[in-house]
Parts: sequence; structure tokens; C-alpha cells
Amino acid sequence: MPFKDQASENTNREESVQVHVCLCDLCPVTPAGLQGHGRGNHAVCLEPCSQNQRLYRECSLFCFTETWLTPDTPDANVELPGFSTVRADRDPTLSGKRKGGGLALFINTRWCNPGHVNVKEVICCRDIELLAVSLRPYYMPRELSHAIVVCVYIPPRAEVQAACDVIHSTVAALQTQHPDAFYVISGDFNHVTLDSTLPAFFQFVDCPTRKNRTIDLLYANVRDAYRATPTTTAGEIRPQPGFPTASVQTTGTEAAHYHTLIQSLVS
Repeated sequence: MPFKDQASENTNREESVQVHVCLCDLCPVTPAGLQGHGRGNHAVCLEPCSQNQRLYRECSLFCFTETWLTPDTPDANVELPGFSTVRADRDPTLSGKRKGGGLALFINTRWCNPGHVNVKEVICCRDIELLAVSLRPYYMPRELSHAIVVCVYIPPRAEVQAACDVIHSTVAALQTQHPDAFYVISGDFNHVTLDSTLPAFFQFVDCPTRKNRTIDLLYANVRDAYRATPTTTAGEIRPQPGFPTASVQTTGTEAAHYHTLIQSLVS
């Protein structure tokens, strides 16, 4: 269903969006996605899911923080069949840390042509790692020109104001250039929130994402775009009636991966 015409452009972009069981031909108004945290090669964990589970296969994109990838890690080692990959590995010189960090986006090629994926900004410093990517999918409603996904990782000891200033300046500059885009800001925020930094954005993750803490957040400039609910069993996807989004925790011998699966479709 297209957005209703409104007198205000802001009202247009805040039109109510609901979450449903599945995506029809990968044409969600807002991109369905999986956001996660953890060390290691996510592609190894996600490949069987993206091939065998519809809930994963029809995700528009996967957004990961703390990938622990380095420039020495070949792209071929982390590629996911059916998805294009955008990486922003941690720079030890700029971050002041030798290991850890890193951001990655996996974009479903059935949702967005790889030729329409463009990196807009990459920032790495002591207080934040940020990756902004412009996406022009096969389908977007006429009120939205395209989607811009901003993936962030804020270290536990980061200075709050410094991290917020980077996000604010980046998003403000992008909004000036692309005022009609749909914006998603996703990642590991630790002790930081954007409630006062970007008051026009809405935060959708209200379930624990790391033990009893909610530190993996998702903001967007469209009201009611997403809803997340936790699963009852670690490592399983259990769609809930009506709003089948899920928070998933799977554990391994070396590290844990924490995922929040979010789907959306206009009602």
C-alpha cells in the first residue's frame, strides 16, 4: 500500500509501517534486516540459514559490528552467496586499538542491485566506528528516494558526546544531500543513545540483546517502521504471531554471536 499524500514531507516519511510474517518478492517499504554482534566469520554461520530458512533468505541486508576482520582477510573468505559485501575494518592507527572492531554489511542482491550500492562515509576513531552506505533497491515508494544505512560501533569506553557528535554531523550532512531518503542507524551503542542527538529518529529495539542489556539499537526516520521481540530459546528463530521478529543468541567455542532479526512490510 503506498504512503498517503500529506501536506508535510516529514509526515510523509513518518507514515505508519507495520511488521508482517514475510516479504512479498522482497519489496518491503523499509529494508528487513539482521543486526548482529560477535567475533569471527559471520558468513559461515549465515550461509546455511540464508539458503535454507526463508526468514533469513528474504532479509534485505545483514548489519554486523565487531567483525574482527583485518585488511589481511580476503573478501572471498567472508562473502555470502546472494549478497554483496561492504566492509569497514578497524584501523589500528586511528582507533588506537590493535584488534577487534570492524563493521560489515551484507546486501541481498535480490533486493538491491550491487551496482546501486555506494559507500557514503567511513569513519574510524577512538570513540566510534561508522559506515554509511547508500542503497537504491529495486522497489521504493515514491515518497522515499532511496535508503541510507548507517552501521556504527561505539566502544565501551568511548566518550559519549564525541561519539554522538560524529553521528549527528554525519547524518545531518547526508540529510542535507538526500532529504527524501529513508535512514536506518544500526549497531552496538553500548552506553550511548541518540534520543537527544537525533530527536526526529525513532528507536525500535526494546528487548535485551546482550544478556539483560539492550545495547544493540536500531533507529530510523520513519515512525513505527520496525518491532523486535526476543526468542524464547537461544539459537532458534521462533516467529511470533503478528510480529515475527526475533532476537537470537547462538554460542560457540570461541565467541558468541548476538543477532536481532527484524522484518517489515507496509500493511
